[in-house]
Amino acid sequence: MQLDALSADTDLVTVTIGGNDIGLVSTAVQCLTFASTSATNVCKDRLTAGGIDTVAAAIAENSPKWGTMLDAVAERAPDARVLVVGYGTYLPDGGCFPTQPILPEDADYIQSSITAMNEALKAQASEHGAEFVDTEPLSVGHDVCVAPDQRYFEGVIPQNPAAPLHPTAAGMAAIAEGVALVVREN
Repeated sequence: MQLDALSADTDLVTVTIGGNDIGLVSTAVQCLTFASTSATNVCKDRLTAGGIDTVAAAIAENSPKWGTMLDAVAERAPDARVLVVGYGTYLPDGGCFPTQPILPEDADYIQSSITAMNEALKAQASEHGAEFVDTEPLSVGHDVCVAPDQRYFEGVIPQNPAAPLHPTAAGMAAIAEGVALVVREN
């Protein structure tokens, strides 16, 4: 367990949490399609059927657990500065079908769900004595739709040595620099 690595001597903790809890990658994979028309596949419609947004519900259900985890960090490392690192801009407005096989309305839904998760993470950080590091702005223009050498997040079919829909080496470096900036500011 990662909490076991913390002690009273720990002075800095970075946390990235949430995506697995809400099934972010599996949800995005459900939205993949090779049909170019929304008449055949609109993932957003399935995920919000009956007026219930299942991703928003998963965020609401899991966000208190994130706060509990932050409390556990504070208990084990009471003098540590705790930074909750958010998720980035994976998809530009409208996506980039067919480069990434997700329809525009679904791309917007997935990215808006990432933004909603970030807002929940930010709220939990604030409520539990941590700081939030917003990585969405620093990753704009480095999404899954740009050239492989410009991506901070890998696309569905990897063209960099990274797992699909996860940060590339360049993305990890950019996120690390964003975290370092926050650390240096205070």
